[in-house]
Amino acid sequence: MGHELIKARLNLYAVMKNLEDLVQFDPEMAALSKTWNVSIQFSVLFGPKAFIEFQNGRCRVEKGKIPKPTIRLFFVSSAHLNWMMDGKGFPIPLKGFTKILFLNGDFQKLTKKLEYYLKPTDDLLKDEKY
Repeated sequence: MGHELIKARLNLYAVMKNLEDLVQFDPEMAALSKTWNVSIQFSVLFGPKAFIEFQNGRCRVEKGKIPKPTIRLFFVSSAHLNWMMDGKGFPIPLKGFTKILFLNGDFQKLTKKLEYYLKPTDDLLKDEKY
């Protein structure tokens, strides 16, 4: 198993899993996502698959596929997925073209807040309230 595949699995199965806690415990993100009824499928060609489901104010992230996702995002390789997770690339949308504004808007706010917690700056780490 190569470096890119390991990183892709960590991104899908460990990093994204934190969205569940973010929606549950961060009041701002709970309010933002409480009315969402959407599922996002992430699929890497010959690689890992995972989905995020928002329903009834809850977020669920699981390995594998979800039947009939609202949005289906495809990646030609593990490296392609990792580039997107690093903010350097874009997925190939296969389904949910009408939800692009959601992905670039509210969903991006959620992922930016996750990044705030998972990649704090030195100044944030010095802040006792952080």
